[in-house]
This record gives sequence, C-alpha cells and structure tokens, in this order.
Amino acid sequence: YLVEVAARLIHDPVVREAFRQQQRTAQTERQTPVVFYARDFEQEKQRLCQVIRERQLMNDRIAILFPLNRQVFGFARGLAEAGIEAEVPKQRGSSTPLPTHDFNNSRPKLMAFHSAKGLTFDSVLIPRLVSTSFPRVSMDRLERLLFVALTRAAKWAYLSTTEDDPLPLLENLLPLQITRQLTVQRDIRLEGFKAAPPAFPPPTDANLDFL
Repeated sequence: YLVEVAARLIHDPVVREAFRQQQRTAQTERQTPVVFYARDFEQEKQRLCQVIRERQLMNDRIAILFPLNRQVFGFARGLAEAGIEAEVPKQRGSSTPLPTHDFNNSRPKLMAFHSAKGLTFDSVLIPRLVSTSFPRVSMDRLERLLFVALTRAAKWAYLSTTEDDPLPLLENLLPLQITRQLTVQRDIRLEGFKAAPPAFPPPTDANLDFL
C-alpha cells in the first residue's frame, strides 16, 4: 500500500510502473498508510505524540521528517516536554542539550526531508504538511520532496496536516481510499492520550521554528 501512495507522485507512467514492480519485490509486509487531517495545530501535535508511542510499542525504528530544518528542533523540544525522548541531527558549533542521532539505538530520529536521503526506517511520520511549510516551492519539487520522504519507510507511513491549511498535493493521494490503500482520518478523539500536550508555541509568522 505504501508503494501505491508514493507512486501517485510519479508522473511518467513507465517510471511509475518500474517503481511499483521494484518495490513490490522488496516489500514483505502491508500496513495501510494514514493521512490525518487535524482540527488544528494542537490536535496535530497531540496525535503525533500518540502515534510515536504506538509505534514504539511495536519496536519500530521511527523517523519524523519535517519540511523545514528549524521545525526539527522546535518539535524535539516539544516532544521532550511530553516525555518522548527523540534525537536531532548534530549541528556544527551548536550546544543544543537535545540528544543527537545515534543509529545504534531505538529513539525516534527527527530530521528534515533532505537529511533523510539514503536512510530507511520501519515507520516514517511526516507532520506539518501545510501550505505555509513550503514557501515558494514548485509543485514538481514538492512532489519530489514528498516522494523521498515516503520512500524512507519500509513498513508504514503517517502524514498529517490541518483542516485550515492542508497541502493541496495531498488531494492527489485521496483516491487511494477507494481501494483501501490509504486511510484518511479527520478530527478523531485522542482516546488514551494521558500526557500533557507538548509545549510547542503556536505557528505564527514570528515563530516559524514551530510551523
């Protein structure tokens, strides 16, 4: 199912079919990808925390990929406030107290799309798929970025956006609901979510680190 979601981002029919055949041979497990339309930014954050915890219980190797590099560190701090220890890329000259990437452990790895090339994980979570996360990005480049992000997942992918600013590109994926190759969730009740919401500041123009 993950193969079909990624294939929707390839225009050339020959290349698309070659990708399908290659990936079908490689993949051994089917888990239906999810696109979550959150009511607002707050619900998107809370659902992300819930999904991380669920995949950790399954012993998945988890990556959380972001459109903007500065979102990586804002979300890492917010996750820490919610009791989820995650790792960020090492920054030259940075004195961040956040744990940095160590691929010998099972902590979730946070990074920007472009930093994920060549890496694979069991589950890939892709939040903040909103228009304001992609300023001045062409549709072609946007498709390539999302394709790279999705194909980092070996088993399962989770994408999230908000109802007030959804990324238009997500509409291209929605027909896969008909064949049950994609699950779309909207404004679900976050049952069992006990932890305090992560302390992310609201996504304002003055605070773009946390879009």
